[in-house]
Amino acid sequence: MRNDNLYYRADALLRHVLIIVRRSASHAVLDALRPILSVMVRRRSVTTLERAER
Repeated sequence: MRNDNLYYRADALLRHVLIIVRRSASHAVLDALRPILSVMVRRRSVTTLERAER
C-alpha cells in the first residue's frame, strides 16, 4: 500500500517536471535533470532487486 503511494507521488513529480520543462522548453534544464532522474530510477531498481533476493 505504502509502495503504491510512493510510485504515485514519483509519477506526479515526473509529470510536474515534464510540465516545467515543456514550459521553459530549455534543453539545459533537461540536461541538468537527466542524471538526477537516472540516479532515482537506478536506486529504485536496486532496492527492488535487494527485496527480491531476501
